[in-house]
Amino acid sequence: MADVRLRPKGRVARRRAASWGVLLAAWLPVGAHAGRPATVPDGVRPVAAPWDAPERYARWAEAHGRPGATLPCVTIVAPLLRVCAQVRQGRQQRWVDSRDLDTWGLPWTEVVAALRERAAAHARDGGRYVTIAGMEDARYWLAADGTGWEAAAFLAPEPLARHLGAAPLFVAAPNVGVTVAWAGRQRADVDVAMAVGVAEMVEQQALPVAADVLAWVDGAWVRWGRAVRRGGGWSAPETQDAAPADRSGVDGAEGDRTPDL
Repeated sequence: MADVRLRPKGRVARRRAASWGVLLAAWLPVGAHAGRPATVPDGVRPVAAPWDAPERYARWAEAHGRPGATLPCVTIVAPLLRVCAQVRQGRQQRWVDSRDLDTWGLPWTEVVAALRERAAAHARDGGRYVTIAGMEDARYWLAADGTGWEAAAFLAPEPLARHLGAAPLFVAAPNVGVTVAWAGRQRADVDVAMAVGVAEMVEQQALPVAADVLAWVDGAWVRWGRAVRRGGGWSAPETQDAAPADRSGVDGAEGDRTPDL
């Protein structure tokens, strides 16, 4: 896939561990304002995260003097991908955890509702069309410019689906802060090329999220498939999109501040 700079494969594992450490360490408190109604701060953004992000965060919190702090997330498709939240403070960006919710006086469900509403307005922010390498007549949508709304499509897929004329909409998050999307099932060669490109990015990036391609079908996210490396090449994705995924853990119960592990 063109136009997304890939990192060399050497020392990728060490870079991944170090990069997650830096991302988690960027923690600065955001205080509530006494006497004001509880609202979700403007700097809060949705972030696509790997399925084990809450577990990683719990370990980090325990080791850095924040025992008991949990990372609340929205289940997009289990056990593949979640959307959590980060908050921007100047040039800093860090994860929103359960202690932030306590400080703000907000349940996680209200944060998610606010993010869904804002995501609908920002679904196309920071995105652009990119031509698929070697396929001059085919292109995909890339959101990776650091606006903080790269994962908006996972919370509000309909605006982007309409923009791309996609039914279904295929979306993947190979890396934190990188989302790719395209109109699925229109050309099999495009679907395969994109799946392989996503898998290659996951192998080479420092902050990988998921190699699986998801599809927005009939109002629900489902797993479409993923390319698998076999020998020296890639196999065509084995698809699985006949039924909607289990969405029972999408937002959690009202006031729930514990991530669904």
